[in-house]
Amino acid sequence: MALISVIIPVYNVEKYLSTCLDSVLAQTMIDFEVLLINDGSTDGSKNICDHYSNKDKRIKVYHKKNSGPSCARNFGIQEASGEYIMFIDADDYIEQDTFKIVNLEVERFGADIVVFPMFEKKGEVIQILNIAECYFDDEESKKNFLKEVWLKSDLLASPVNKLYKAEIIKKNNILFNEEFCIAEDYLFNMAYIDAARKGLSIKTPLYYYVRHENSISTRVFYNKLDIALTVYRESLRLLSRYSIKEVEYINKIHTEFATGLIRAMYEATRRGYKRSLFKKLKEIKKCMASNETRALFTGSLDFSTFNNFVIFCLRYKQSFIFYLVFKLKNIFFE
Repeated sequence: MALISVIIPVYNVEKYLSTCLDSVLAQTMIDFEVLLINDGSTDGSKNICDHYSNKDKRIKVYHKKNSGPSCARNFGIQEASGEYIMFIDADDYIEQDTFKIVNLEVERFGADIVVFPMFEKKGEVIQILNIAECYFDDEESKKNFLKEVWLKSDLLASPVNKLYKAEIIKKNNILFNEEFCIAEDYLFNMAYIDAARKGLSIKTPLYYYVRHENSISTRVFYNKLDIALTVYRESLRLLSRYSIKEVEYINKIHTEFATGLIRAMYEATRRGYKRSLFKKLKEIKKCMASNETRALFTGSLDFSTFNNFVIFCLRYKQSFIFYLVFKLKNIFFE
């Protein structure tokens, strides 16, 4: 059984996959396995996966029909035999001593999770996404950990740059929500940290998050309201669970929900949203009727002028005006 199972979902990444895998195989700590979940790639990714699997027996390849990264990661969790799990995106890569460093932290503290900073690479520009060094082993210290890792650094939005204990994931049935195309990583991390007994964040950046040109998604999602509400409710639950009462953090959660709500309504006005005008207006009205929209009118939330117009529409339930303005905005600026 390997110490670390590295789960890498693969989908049409032939340009980047070799760099990712080479960084894993170059690790100074060799007690690991790699699970490549080829999620129905239509480019040369499949052949690259097979090539590396033949090259190193620690690499296992699973070819599946396209089901999305959440399904691929869940499958990887099911197949993983390691004591710990690390997720890596196939177009990213890691430092040579990553496994060695996180394993030393596990041995020192008996940690269930290790979080480390990332290098954000865009073209030739690299900046470090830092995080404060902190440790938790009880409720009070976990409260501080959540403030640093979640509310200040926003590092719960991805499963990468973390080492997880497989037993906690499997025992608590913590999986990625396959119905959600966004924010599923956020919910996974919230559930995991809630279940973890000990954890820490370190100052050493080990993960290269590569941002590609034109990587902004143009996909249309039909359940953004459900996603926004689910994340908001879970966020409020964690704030309450760990008695995090500072106004700045509460307002941060309210503002993020407001932004998600606005995006959910905006989605209904996009050209690719293949539903009738009646259904589009119905979905916008559903957003406006949600009890959680009250969060938009509490605290000292800071919005742009345009978003204040949206809030006016929410407050007075002007769904058609909202639709008309956003539709015109899409026509002239999208």
